[in-house]
Amino acid sequence: MALRVVELFAGVGGFRLGFEGPVEGPRNPAYKVVWSNQWEPSTKKQHATEVYTARWNMNPREDDPEEYVNEIDDSDIHVNKDIHTIHTDDIPDFDLLCGGFPCQDYSVAKTANRAVGIQGKKGVLWWDIRRIIEAKKPSIVLLENVDRLLKSPTSQRGRDFAVMLASLDELGYVVEWRSLNAAEYGMPQRRRRVFILAFSKESKHYHTLMEEEPISYLTSSGITAKAFPIEMPMLLSCPSFPLRSKKNADLAEVSLEFNKGAKKTSASPFKKCGMVRDGIAYTFDGVANYAGSYTTLGDILLKPSRIPEEYYISPEDVVKPKGWKYLKGAKKEQREGTDGFTYSYNEGAMNFPDPLDNASRTIITGEGGSTPSRFKHVVVFRPPKSKMDSMKLHSKIHASVRTELKLKKNEWIRRLTPIELERLNMFPDHHTVGPTDGKRAFFMGNALIVGIIERLAQVINTYGVFKDNVMDSNLSRIELDRNWFEGKGSKARILKSKELRRKMNEESEGWASYNSPSDAKDSQAQNCEKIWEMSHEIQGNQLWFGKPGKDFNKIGKSHDMRPYVTKDKLPPHKSKNKSDLDTFAQLALKFTKLMNDKTDDEITDIYRLLARIWRPSLDLDHRIVREEGQERVIWNPDENIIQRINDIDSELLGLLMVTEGIARNEDVLYFNRIKTDKNGFQIKNNDGTLSRDFSPGPGRQNNVATMMMLIDLAHDFDNTDPKFRKLWNKLTPRVQPVGLPLKEIMDLVGLP
Repeated sequence: MALRVVELFAGVGGFRLGFEGPVEGPRNPAYKVVWSNQWEPSTKKQHATEVYTARWNMNPREDDPEEYVNEIDDSDIHVNKDIHTIHTDDIPDFDLLCGGFPCQDYSVAKTANRAVGIQGKKGVLWWDIRRIIEAKKPSIVLLENVDRLLKSPTSQRGRDFAVMLASLDELGYVVEWRSLNAAEYGMPQRRRRVFILAFSKESKHYHTLMEEEPISYLTSSGITAKAFPIEMPMLLSCPSFPLRSKKNADLAEVSLEFNKGAKKTSASPFKKCGMVRDGIAYTFDGVANYAGSYTTLGDILLKPSRIPEEYYISPEDVVKPKGWKYLKGAKKEQREGTDGFTYSYNEGAMNFPDPLDNASRTIITGEGGSTPSRFKHVVVFRPPKSKMDSMKLHSKIHASVRTELKLKKNEWIRRLTPIELERLNMFPDHHTVGPTDGKRAFFMGNALIVGIIERLAQVINTYGVFKDNVMDSNLSRIELDRNWFEGKGSKARILKSKELRRKMNEESEGWASYNSPSDAKDSQAQNCEKIWEMSHEIQGNQLWFGKPGKDFNKIGKSHDMRPYVTKDKLPPHKSKNKSDLDTFAQLALKFTKLMNDKTDDEITDIYRLLARIWRPSLDLDHRIVREEGQERVIWNPDENIIQRINDIDSELLGLLMVTEGIARNEDVLYFNRIKTDKNGFQIKNNDGTLSRDFSPGPGRQNNVATMMMLIDLAHDFDNTDPKFRKLWNKLTPRVQPVGLPLKEIMDLVGLP
């Protein structure tokens, strides 16, 4: 059963994308948004709702045009009304409440003394959130706001956040929070936001937070810790303080007394990460601990040929007074205030243009429009020659600006397009299409980064936040990219798999050129010795490949690597606890035996894991690791997937690693083969080098698919069952082993 989600202050649906996945798929079956709300009081035309309802195929009700219903699913409702006017009885029951409540009162785009907080017009919406939580009692609450929330207002640092935490504590929730900069975890934008997670007693995680030592929880067992790891702090104990000045103080007293008398220049007592239980806050400044890949501003840019002319910046706008050069530059000048007094104004220079080799700066709501601005992004690009000519980009004034900005002759500068702004927030391309480009930029200035919610959603689902009667252990436990397995967009996906396998092959090419153990002085026995190298280790299971030994000079065997998995940290020739040297057919029988006492959901997940080996992808379980300047490709699922594997069976991880090892060997043998003509002669390129075949080939795909089919045939259940057949058909084509008829397969596994 999918978890029912309510999305408040929905905007254009960032939270929904993070929980459910993109509208066009692949969708995450673990979550289902059942009710959403969006209303912008400052505009007559509700642009965000127009985008939201268009993306999720919703139409207004005839009896209430401010309420929208999905064309196919009438349990999917969007309400375009002021949340203050909505009665909680009109909101369906749900398990998880999420929302990025309006943050204009706290925004970093304004000076601190304008941050009014929960006393302000929009800040009061917190009380509507509290009202809904109190009435509906969701198992989990996930809220997002600007980082300034932790220290608002300036007159009483941290008071607003203390009132919110005390409100949740009063309602019986335990809370964790984290101030997250998305760029520190590989995402394309430096956007810092605070995420608040609250758990009711109905959730499993309530007891984890209540019982765990605070530093351990915040660095290891917490939801945000698992999704976004941080370093272990150099602390003997976690700093803490009570939210209330006295035990039974109400919210009004918290508002009046919290941090009262502190200097405006003092720091907030709330740090970047923390938790609250029994009215006590535990908090410290966490430091990101991330070793993955990073996406830069340059990575998300469109091809120059796709950039409309209106995004090209004119040279006049660069050099004019109050133009781009002035606004982006350093300033030290006298300015006149509104009542005639003068004051000194100083500010440093900004990068102009923006560097492409790092994550972007934070998108602001004023990113749209051609008017010069200090805060808008400007990037260097190479316009097509046709544009260089038609727009006269070789003129003297253009050349002068190029010299000033140190651009090359074929380069110019431009603003970011709506699609690029969507990509910086990890939205699908064209998600906000419909309104003006300026309004689309406004949406992205207000939006969250979807990738943050995707990671949190994965961890929430995996680590049993909800009790068993709310969340079952079904297919959602292991995510499946349905487009990948159903062949949609197959050309791009085949190329992606092909590139990953090319990297695998490059590594093994290095192994093939490894100095052969053969030497004229060596004995025949020494020449036949197998040289072993460990690929990687997962929870004590080490995957080893044998470098060319006795086959080192045998045609067609230069890549023969024969994998083993050992469990005693010894190479195969010394190990007393290693895997068998199985064929795929033998391995299939081991999987079948393991499945005999498993539930249908566990069996399904085993098939899914095999399918993820069958078609390797960096989006699933394969990783590129860099060691000493070299890249290697390994099968190394995320921690939550490893946990699911161990939950199914203690022997499953070893079998999967053996499967990956054999599949890798098959890749090597078939993926990089020298091409031959119909007569068996080697084909050469024009430069005389041998021509190699980098097509997907029959190696990994055919062998793993065949093994899954053997499991299918050997397993003791009705394979004609439509439910099972539907699953099987999604995971693998009916590939028979080459030259092996169906009857022989059945004989092989002992079926009549």
